[in-house]
Order: sequence, then structure tokens, then C-alpha cells
Amino acid sequence: MASRNYRDFCYHNYLNCKNESYLNEYREARRDFKKLNRKKMKSFFESKSSKDLKNSKKFWSFYKSSIKTRGDADFNSIPE
Repeated sequence: MASRNYRDFCYHNYLNCKNESYLNEYREARRDFKKLNRKKMKSFFESKSSKDLKNSKKFWSFYKSSIKTRGDADFNSIPE
């Protein structure tokens, strides 16, 4: 959670000042957040048993909340 908040903070700093150093700080924070998020997702799925994933309603509910899709309202809210 702190990593995501820091990423968002850096992004808003960049939007307010349009400074190259803020942009670089945002890019680094975004990279760190993505790395941490992938690591956490991997450990989450490794800890699950096949029985946990057989209930498709629970799986898709989790998947939808974790994975962004093109249909999401704020899919492009933060630029790459």
C-alpha cells in the first residue's frame, strides 16, 4: 500500500511541476511498485491450492479486482 501511495504522490508532483526530475522519480516509483505487485501476486498464487481455484466465482471475483482490463474506467489514468 505504501508503495502505491508513493507512486501516486510522485505522479502528482510531476503533474504539478512538469519537472524532469519528478518524472524520473515517478518512473522509478512505478517500476518498484510493479515489481513488488508481481512478486506479491506470484506468492499469493503459489500459496493457493488447486481446491481454492476450483470455485470459479471466487477466482474471477479476485481476478477482476486484481487485474486491470481495457473496460475499466481508469485503465489509462496513469500514463506509461
